[in-house]
Amino acid sequence: QVAAARAGPSFAGARVPPPAVARIPRAPAAFRCWTRRTLAMGPVDPEITSQAAQDDPKALPAWLESRTRAKLVLEDGTSFQGYSFGYAGSTSGEVVFNTGMVGYPESLTDPSYAGQILVITFPLVGNYGVPSDETDELGLHRYFESDRIHLKAVVISDYSFASSHYTAKRTLGEWLKEQRIPGIYGVDTRAVTK
Repeated sequence: QVAAARAGPSFAGARVPPPAVARIPRAPAAFRCWTRRTLAMGPVDPEITSQAAQDDPKALPAWLESRTRAKLVLEDGTSFQGYSFGYAGSTSGEVVFNTGMVGYPESLTDPSYAGQILVITFPLVGNYGVPSDETDELGLHRYFESDRIHLKAVVISDYSFASSHYTAKRTLGEWLKEQRIPGIYGVDTRAVTK
């Protein structure tokens, strides 16, 4: 009986074949979808932050209530609620999409995104922080595509306030604030790309 159980389920002594596995076509690792939709983006409430919420679980409810609300408004009137991070400001521009799992520092500094708003569809962004601005022996930036962020804003689903990587020198939010680039998190980025 043990050998029969290992061989697979049986019905009236006959071995039942395992269920067929459906083959799912692979999607490209990354792509950009260019649209003509524009958006207005910016904080709705004054920004209040609390570092204590990361260290003290009792402070979390107050911090959740104090987050700065932000709104993403598309040209057709569709709006998405989220929360502001990075620079507290408003902007508008053409929406472009990136489905890559890693490489947000490279994407943000890519000159091809100049003047556009980047929607990153991978759910978690910010978890490995932002590396230093060091250059190699040729004077090229070691971790970036150029010397600054070229896009106008970034929209993400889930922002990691704490980063953990040996090259991280600052958080994504700190970097965006330094470069005066607004960001929104808490948005269903998959719905935005539809």
